[in-house]
Amino acid sequence: MANSRHRFLRVAIAIDMLVLFALCSASAFAAEGQFSKALRSRLQAETLTEIDLGKVGPFAWEDMYIFQPRTTREENCKIVAVDWFECRFTFPSVVGDDEYFLVFRRKGQIIRAERHPRSNGAFGTSSIRHPQPVLVSAAVFRVEPTSSADGKPAFQLEYQPQD
Repeated sequence: MANSRHRFLRVAIAIDMLVLFALCSASAFAAEGQFSKALRSRLQAETLTEIDLGKVGPFAWEDMYIFQPRTTREENCKIVAVDWFECRFTFPSVVGDDEYFLVFRRKGQIIRAERHPRSNGAFGTSSIRHPQPVLVSAAVFRVEPTSSADGKPAFQLEYQPQD
């Protein structure tokens, strides 16, 4: 009788932990992050021709990865070289069509990962391919004002290699 009660409690605790993990993971990927909001604010408040992303966020980082729409968790985890658990806890299964996924590291460790809607600044394809990761010391991007499909102001961000 005691063994079945202990087994039941272990199973119940395991299920509770899985549900809690799923809820935490889902909420972690639900909205734009601090960096993304700060970038949007800067782009909308100022007339910029270029922006240094190293000076945007409210936290210190050394390098940043920009994952484009429709990339998968498995693809992105290979690029950052994280273990299975950190991969599952940090990355969405697929990056959405209208967003990017940004991963910031310091001393080789992920310190922040967040969604970045295209409406807060769309990264050009050259920005995503080269360099990966973007070093904070070279995180200068050209800003090109554009319009979104609904006519609202939008911004294209293109990586500017440092000479």
